[in-house]
Amino acid sequence: IEIGEGKNILIKYIDMSDPDAEGFRTLTFEINGAVREVKVLDQNLEVKSDRKLKADKNNPFHLGSSIPGTISKVFVKEGDAVKKNQPLLTVEAMKMETSIVAKEDGVIDKIYAVEGEKVSQGDLLVSFVKE
Repeated sequence: IEIGEGKNILIKYIDMSDPDAEGFRTLTFEINGAVREVKVLDQNLEVKSDRKLKADKNNPFHLGSSIPGTISKVFVKEGDAVKKNQPLLTVEAMKMETSIVAKEDGVIDKIYAVEGEKVSQGDLLVSFVKE
């Protein structure tokens, strides 16, 4: 590739890895003699791994599941105003229910889970914004 007068880049394709569990392949190139790797999502594959968003533990407006289980009840909807410690939904695991409560006052921005859905620990369930 000529990028300017007297400036050329030589790119040589070397290898492509098998897809990982999340559907990413590592492509290996040699660029002007230096080896570079790039991870690329193979969109032609059907990925069977969990691709759910994870809650940011440092963000008080991200609420994640504290346990793996099934969403048994959702008490709020998008746009609802909520108060600190207000129950938002419950997760059931082995006949035990755990309430997911608001950490701060705010307004529900998005609900990422529906009743009956299976969730893993750390999956993002609800995000909200400060009032």
